[in-house]
Amino acid sequence: MIDDWLEDVPLVRLIEKAIDSDDETEASQATEDALSSASRERAERLLALQKKTSLSSRLDLRSARDLRDASDERRLQPLFIQRFFERAWTACGGTIRKDDHFPVWHIGATPTSLLNCARNLRQPLSENHQTPFVFDKQLVSVASRVHIPERTKLLGPGHPLFDTLIEWTISEARQTFARGAILVDPNIARPQRVWLVRSTIDDGRRQWRREGRKPSAHERLAVIVQDHLGLRTTSPSYLLNCAAPEPVIPMPEITPRDAEEIQAWAYEHVTESQLDQLRIARTEECELRRQYLNTAFTDLILELQHELNDLQQAHLFGDENVEDRDRLRSRIEELGMRKKERLNELELMLNLSANLPDLLTEALIAPVPVATIEAEGDSLSRGFPMHRDDEAEAIAMDVAMRYERSRGWTPTDVSDDGEHYDIRSEGHDGEKRFIEVKGRAQSGGIIVTGPERDRLQQLGERAWLYVVTYCKGEKSRLRIIQNPFSKLTPEMLYRQVQYFVEENDWTRQGREVETTGLARETDG
Repeated sequence: MIDDWLEDVPLVRLIEKAIDSDDETEASQATEDALSSASRERAERLLALQKKTSLSSRLDLRSARDLRDASDERRLQPLFIQRFFERAWTACGGTIRKDDHFPVWHIGATPTSLLNCARNLRQPLSENHQTPFVFDKQLVSVASRVHIPERTKLLGPGHPLFDTLIEWTISEARQTFARGAILVDPNIARPQRVWLVRSTIDDGRRQWRREGRKPSAHERLAVIVQDHLGLRTTSPSYLLNCAAPEPVIPMPEITPRDAEEIQAWAYEHVTESQLDQLRIARTEECELRRQYLNTAFTDLILELQHELNDLQQAHLFGDENVEDRDRLRSRIEELGMRKKERLNELELMLNLSANLPDLLTEALIAPVPVATIEAEGDSLSRGFPMHRDDEAEAIAMDVAMRYERSRGWTPTDVSDDGEHYDIRSEGHDGEKRFIEVKGRAQSGGIIVTGPERDRLQQLGERAWLYVVTYCKGEKSRLRIIQNPFSKLTPEMLYRQVQYFVEENDWTRQGREVETTGLARETDG
């Protein structure tokens, strides 16, 4: 509703004028003149329109819970936000320190390089920061049980300082992006090549409004992976499992691919499915909006028409109300035009078109030379990574999926979606489990990645760890642990990318469940 109220106010131009102008009075006057279009009368009309819709709407608690769950699942992890800010902020010359008494951070003066970047972006930035910051929105929520200083601010995407730091980082990394990079992944046994791809969908509003800065209707980042099995797609979050090589390693040997071939493959396997999904979502969204517009605008126009009829009736009996009648006629005409414009915009929202994906950069991913296949028992050398046993992991996934179905739940394999857990399982009442699965050929310690640990910590009581042992034997064993990393003590195995949980640690937690009848489908 605020967007509608300020629709005719050129906020971006006013901000730019305030930054560039040396005359504060002139800038203030320009702002007041522009805001005059956002009148009190217009606000009252919009409130009436919103109230009409709210009174006639139905509350769907199941949909509301699903929306909340989807938001929590897709929420960018505060740890990722914090780590990016700490590294990028110090790289551009800033200082940051954690408070000694509260879970908040204090940052020093804004570096000159960042102020210059903000000036080029016409983004206002403070040179000094007196308030403490947090990276987790739950800490600044009124429902938070954690005590923090009253003046604490949330720092993350959408904050001018954070967004400017992103732009500075992109600018600094542009040459590296153009050259590509070599990374190592301790979880793989063979080299692979990856491309970071941006896939965009436009709708008719972009051409209609003719605004160059108008964002795409939908944008998706994806990683295209080329390995010994061919091409496949995964989430950009896969790159969190990688690290820069130490020391420098030989160039991995892997067959190169033409950029045009990768773009065509990405269009077929990423963009086309993105377009189909967006078309379904847009159709549903626009139908709801159309119902809202038809109901709310029609009711409000009829109400004003009744008022106009009463004034016209009074005029027949000698009441001089010409100005009031003209005012109502103007409002009715304005609402009719506005309704027509909004319905036309809905049609433009459905006019979707896909663009050829952009190849942002590419990298060669090499296995760590000293990595070994997961060893039995706990006799590991700290500082040396381990490859996972893919066969054991596949059997473990099958056991976990079958166990969830035996409980009457509906499990979905999301192991290739970059969620940093393997299974999303939902019960009949909408309750969900987010499950990380680990499989061992016999038994022993287990390996978890840094992003897996962070993700399960974020999901709290809805996070589960399923450990399947004796995967290659006649009968597997399954132990399930709720909110695992509130109980386990993983030790860093390799450069904050891999962590090791000893057998006598995870076997003391959770409970073992019966696996009889959970044999693999291939076993008949």
